[in-house]
Amino acid sequence: HPNPDVKLFADLANSKNAFSPPKMAIWPEYKDALSAMFDEVILGRKSAQQALDEVQARMQPLLNQYIKRKRQRGEL
Repeated sequence: HPNPDVKLFADLANSKNAFSPPKMAIWPEYKDALSAMFDEVILGRKSAQQALDEVQARMQPLLNQYIKRKRQRGEL
C-alpha cells in the first residue's frame, strides 16, 4: 500500500493480542452491563468481585437462553 502508516494497522490487526467482540446477539447488552459495573468499581461503589458477580448473575440466564436457542437450531 502506498501509505506507510497502513503497515501499523495491519501489524496491530495481526498481533497475537488483537481481538474482536464476540459474535453473539447478546454481546451489546453484555458490554453495557460490564461498562456500567466498571463505572461502579471506578467510583468506589462496588468491589471488582461484587461487580463481576452482579454482571454474571444478570447475564448468565441470557447466555443460557442464547445457547439453548443456538443448539435448537443446530448452530452449536
